[in-house]
Amino acid sequence: MSFGMGIHFCLGAPLARLEGEIAFATLATEAPDMELTDPNPTWRPGAVLPGLRRLDVRLDSA
Repeated sequence: MSFGMGIHFCLGAPLARLEGEIAFATLATEAPDMELTDPNPTWRPGAVLPGLRRLDVRLDSA
């Protein structure tokens, strides 16, 4: 999703970015063996909201 631009910029954007940073750091710490199941994921086309269609990962539980 987007945080908008100019006067429409989301006031919660810094908090959302911090939450994302913490979530990904925690995931990397808790699942260090996580790996992509597809080395070439497909991207969604578009200039407004580009991004991955999906990002499948494998978590090996030891």
